[in-house]
Amino acid sequence: YWVGRIKVAKMEPFIALEVSRDDAGAHAARLFLLGLGSMNDQCEEISVDGGKLTVVKQLMGKPLQIVGTMSDDAQSLTGTVQKLTPAGAPDDKPAEEPTEFTLHRSLKASTLDTAQAFTGDLVIPGMGKLGMTLVFARTPGGSWVGSVDVPVQSILGMPLMNVTETDGQLRAVMPIVMNPAVIEATIDKQQDRLVGKFKQATFDLDLNLPRNAGYVSPSFARPQHPRKPYPYEAVELTVPTKAGFELAGTLTVPQGASAGARAPCAVLISGSGQQH
Repeated sequence: YWVGRIKVAKMEPFIALEVSRDDAGAHAARLFLLGLGSMNDQCEEISVDGGKLTVVKQLMGKPLQIVGTMSDDAQSLTGTVQKLTPAGAPDDKPAEEPTEFTLHRSLKASTLDTAQAFTGDLVIPGMGKLGMTLVFARTPGGSWVGSVDVPVQSILGMPLMNVTETDGQLRAVMPIVMNPAVIEATIDKQQDRLVGKFKQATFDLDLNLPRNAGYVSPSFARPQHPRKPYPYEAVELTVPTKAGFELAGTLTVPQGASAGARAPCAVLISGSGQQH
């Protein structure tokens, strides 16, 4: 489990990369890259060769490739990240230059025996309630780690940054791209609640979440994550705009569809958040 920041698409978003291996020895990888629209999603390609790791994830119509090498003590991952040119793109379209990164190994709060989960509603004046779960855990080394779930916003297991404790108060940063949120709270052992503040932009909201003793890390059932070979043709497209940026997307066409034939069509558009 590696966390840190990378530089891609003129941004430096927070990243969490989780690599696992099943009983048969097959590797899998999940990527949390909120700034580029990946919410703990499965990566399409992964290869592990000794201490070298290569991962490819389709993001906004372009494959993102992460190539890293573990340090001798396995506590850091150093390498390059690059947006590759999609298949079928014009030959004169230049590939983006790779940028260097260093990620640091971490522990997931929800996997530790010391994990404490608190679930409830954040009351936002004029906007209603926002359900969330905050998980905090102390590592064997004595430091703190944490994560947050906001299911209505498709956020599950978002790692919290810079989790610290001062005089019994926990402080953590929720790494939202444009407006990071700051959580300052205390675990009230008598009332078995997490009590404090949630601060983001102009909001300064009360935080009062009861303990969730039966917490289990949630996951979305996403049968739409297909595996190659696909039963359809997929073409990555980019559409230039007058404002100077490009809209990216994927066009899928059923196999065997004849040219010019009429067929039902659905257009899927992403939800709230930045559009690139």
